[in-house]
Amino acid sequence: NFEGAAKGIAPTANAIESTQKYSDELAEAATQMESLNSLYKVQLESASRQASINEEVVQNAGALKDQMESLASNLSSLNGVYGGMLTAMNRN
Repeated sequence: NFEGAAKGIAPTANAIESTQKYSDELAEAATQMESLNSLYKVQLESASRQASINEEVVQNAGALKDQMESLASNLSSLNGVYGGMLTAMNRN
């Protein structure tokens, strides 16, 4: 009877051991998922910051373009004035 009872308990003990191993593997998988979620969050924040920086660069490039056009216009006007002055000075 004792041998039969021991043989009957063995599958239960194996099932408990397997259940414990499964539980440990699930806990490890959960830990790894938390790590992946943290990495994803960091990358998402980084991408968001990069998008903001890119938007600022575009705005600054537009402002620079406007200022360069204004500078070119001012230089053209100055060249006209100086050209007129040189022409006037050469007539005398």
